[in-house]
Amino acid sequence: MRIVEKEDTSKEPCGACLDEFLLGDKIVDMPCLHTFHESCIVRWLNEHNSCPLCRFKMPIN
Repeated sequence: MRIVEKEDTSKEPCGACLDEFLLGDKIVDMPCLHTFHESCIVRWLNEHNSCPLCRFKMPIN
């Protein structure tokens, strides 16, 4: 999982909340290539170990 600061507006909206990404937002690129706001995916991953869109299983470290 990679956390980056939003630098452009070319990505799809957040897969969890469906809001557009704004410049400066912290976003997470999942291994399955789906993208989420950091706060949205952290909340989801606290309860689940998979991507909310495709159910790709996240490795547990």
